[in-house]
Amino acid sequence: MISVEVTTDPQDFLARNEYLLLKEESLNNLKLGLADAAIKDPSSFTQPYFFTIYKNKEIVGQAVRSHSDRPLLVKGLYDESALALMREVERLRLNLVGVVGESQSADLFKENWMTKYQCELSLGMHQGIYELEKVTLPKMNNGSFVIANEASYTIINNFMLGFIKDCFPNDNQAKEKAKALTERHIENKTLFLWKNKDGEAVSMAAKNRESRNAATISLVYTAESERGKGYGSIITALVSQRMLDEGKKMCNLYTDMANSVSNSIYQKVGYKKIGESKHYLFKERK
Repeated sequence: MISVEVTTDPQDFLARNEYLLLKEESLNNLKLGLADAAIKDPSSFTQPYFFTIYKNKEIVGQAVRSHSDRPLLVKGLYDESALALMREVERLRLNLVGVVGESQSADLFKENWMTKYQCELSLGMHQGIYELEKVTLPKMNNGSFVIANEASYTIINNFMLGFIKDCFPNDNQAKEKAKALTERHIENKTLFLWKNKDGEAVSMAAKNRESRNAATISLVYTAESERGKGYGSIITALVSQRMLDEGKKMCNLYTDMANSVSNSIYQKVGYKKIGESKHYLFKERK
């Protein structure tokens, strides 16, 4: 028998699921990170829902919808559980903008959703999930590693805008998102820069979220004119090492499966691929 329990309380969700999610912490970093963020700053979440999926009273999967304009995050789905989750989503009258998660679960949910609603969709991103436990430091090239601050606001904002345009070229809110990301990471001291020997900021990376034993690295970006010089490897390695030095046992990150360069960079500094994720965008129902 399949059943789905839903709550709007992230602490309740973690009480039921954290011990299971921590068994594959890097693969589950987004669910753990979202629940942790919702506990720390509930006002930043719009209508969050946390789903626990049971088979004969045993937990077999989870799902999270953090914001009304964010996709449903899924894990551990198979035929019956995907249908049960969809029925619960329908009962709550959630208008999903998409689904994201491990490839098998995301594929299964989107097939059921398309069959029911005859909607169009697109593959927003196919990503690899990588994990690192020990950093392989590259050659440093006589530069410096610094925490980003307000003095570097303009260059950081430009980097953020470049990152968004590279990853999401059709995003019509790129400027607003770049500004919000810049301000948040400067305030939280979670963004780092690599400066070349002349003191110019050429690359950035950030700690995006964290779970009990892991930190997620994101926003890795190098200025277009400075690419091909190893700066992406340097900043990724140094931010990862800083997270380990601060007490984390591992770091993880997502990378575009279509970008062979970034996949190679991360592997050279110690990251190993542990899974894949797909993000589907639902379009208007017919």
